[in-house]
Amino acid sequence: DLPIWEIPLSAVGAPFISAFLSVLGLSFMKFIFRLLYAESRRTGKPIVYMAHPVEFTSGWLKPFTLKELSPSYIRVHGFLVRKHLYRMDPESWLNATRELFSYMASFSDVVFMSVGEYVTSMLGGAHSDQPAQI
Repeated sequence: DLPIWEIPLSAVGAPFISAFLSVLGLSFMKFIFRLLYAESRRTGKPIVYMAHPVEFTSGWLKPFTLKELSPSYIRVHGFLVRKHLYRMDPESWLNATRELFSYMASFSDVVFMSVGEYVTSMLGGAHSDQPAQI
């Protein structure tokens, strides 16, 4: 009876998340956005991007330890070895995120909204001919 909404992340082979921005770069993420934008225009589905604020801080990029390979650690935290794939330091990552968002905003019918705002719009009867929503 809880009003829980599941809003899946957008993806085109790779999920539209900030981690892939650091791994694959800004040009690739702009390309993924263009593909998702075309799909959103056709289907009315929102474009869902996920970022964790901690990615823009320096404290979480600590050196790798063997403890991170233990099954109990992996079960709780996942494979943190993946952090070594990231190519950007936190400041560069934040700047690239800002540039990606500026690029997305350059599309005239893109509307940025939070998950709460999106759910409210869905409950209010938004139609599929609405502008692309991110």
